[in-house]
Amino acid sequence: MASEKNADLRTKSQKVLAKSEQQARNEHTLNYDESKAFAIDCSTLTPIYRGEPCLKCSFCGSSYSEEHKGKTCVTCTLSTVGVQTLGLVTGA
Repeated sequence: MASEKNADLRTKSQKVLAKSEQQARNEHTLNYDESKAFAIDCSTLTPIYRGEPCLKCSFCGSSYSEEHKGKTCVTCTLSTVGVQTLGLVTGA
């Protein structure tokens, strides 16, 4: 932060941070229990708690609840949710 431009940016960022901490508010209520481990359902962005059924995309590993079985993964759009694959198979 030696240059004058960086010093100006630093001053602005400190002002924004101070104002946001001063006006701290929670605009949205989040529906999750922070004391339990969970994965995020990539389609609905809701928690899937440990022990609940959880499906994965076989290509990218995104997590989904059972209601999304058979649908295309919204993260990679390459694979079907809940289908187990062997990976790359060559006929060698």
